[in-house]
Amino acid sequence: MQADALAYINLDTAISGDNFHAAGSPVFRKLLLQVLKRVGDPHANATLRDLWDRRGGELEGLGAGSDYVAFQDMAGTSSIDLHFDGPPFPYHSSYDNFGWMERVGDPDFVYHNLLTQVLGLLLIELADRPVMPFDMTAYAVSIRKWVAELASWAVSRNTPLDLDVLKSAANTLGEAVVEFEKWEVTWENKVLASSDWEPLGLGRQREEYNTRMGRFESDLLDLEIGGGVSICYDAGGPGYFWFLLLTVTTDSQPHPVQTRRFWAPTLVRLRRGVFPRHPRHHRVGRLGAGEPDHREGGAHHAQRSREASRIVALL
Repeated sequence: MQADALAYINLDTAISGDNFHAAGSPVFRKLLLQVLKRVGDPHANATLRDLWDRRGGELEGLGAGSDYVAFQDMAGTSSIDLHFDGPPFPYHSSYDNFGWMERVGDPDFVYHNLLTQVLGLLLIELADRPVMPFDMTAYAVSIRKWVAELASWAVSRNTPLDLDVLKSAANTLGEAVVEFEKWEVTWENKVLASSDWEPLGLGRQREEYNTRMGRFESDLLDLEIGGGVSICYDAGGPGYFWFLLLTVTTDSQPHPVQTRRFWAPTLVRLRRGVFPRHPRHHRVGRLGAGEPDHREGGAHHAQRSREASRIVALL
């Protein structure tokens, strides 16, 4: 699954009201918003995108309370959870049944129908587009946002953290993503210039491009050095999803003291990789578990690869 899975869509407590919500990896942001424009709510006489914008909807971060955990956190498969939310309901009680849904939860099953449309359109776009519709720019923007929120949290907790290296790596990631996404424009122009014919060599490049996006979050897991993803159970600390992206450790349940003592040094070890001149060898942003390595030059590239997980690898 880590090598072959590209995306996972989760439905859990999918319908309990009429307010559409989605939580997941930032790579789904652009595709989700495009799909919501194509699905209309007959009760509100508006598209789901219009309703989303009116309430200031955002793609929320995944937590740790559903089946997506095995996919997003363990396999590194980019995941998204979809549901229509509403007032509290008799969850896991004897009243949580078909009769309640038919009479109270979703009479006429209108929102079941709408969620089916959203799900179907997402599946079609993910399966049929020649280039995976992943929003890597949104991911880079989210990384910078989470770093800023981490800095604010550290200040509020009077926990000094030197995040300069982390901020620099986040900026480097943003720059690299801009270069990475230029390839899709190049591919489209070449195909159009060939009367919609894709040469064999270009097709192989497209497959490789898609593979890099599909394995993007798997590479964050740092599995080659036996690492894992830590969960912060401190209710006052930053969200779990932030640490999924930014920390790697073999300690599965750090308490607040461990969070300050162990995670803080780990966070700032996100550092730049080596950038050979040829763009096919760009590797951007590494999260290391060892001490910072200031050596430069291609000779140490393989060693860095063994020590650190990739934030993004660009060919």
